[in-house]
Amino acid sequence: MGCSIETWDAKATSATDGRRLVVRGDGTCPKGGFKLHLEPTNIGIAPEPGTVALRLVVTEPEAGIDRITPAHVKFETHVSGAVNRVRIDIPDGNLWVEVKE
Repeated sequence: MGCSIETWDAKATSATDGRRLVVRGDGTCPKGGFKLHLEPTNIGIAPEPGTVALRLVVTEPEAGIDRITPAHVKFETHVSGAVNRVRIDIPDGNLWVEVKE
């Protein structure tokens, strides 16, 4: 059994060096020691204008305390003004998060 990220959030803000996108996820893991991160992934064959595609990578520990522990993941990048949603590829498929200003 892996980690479960129940809450996703994507926010874009204007900065002096362009538009910054921050994607966050919060949830739980079944034991301590899991490592989670988001990384850019291929958008696929059909272009999806306005979309940033990310993949959730979960690395399970060899050992860890057997109790439910909080899990947090965060990704930051600069984007164009046209980006309005994020696709996150997770082990069970994918999900969509609308970008908030």
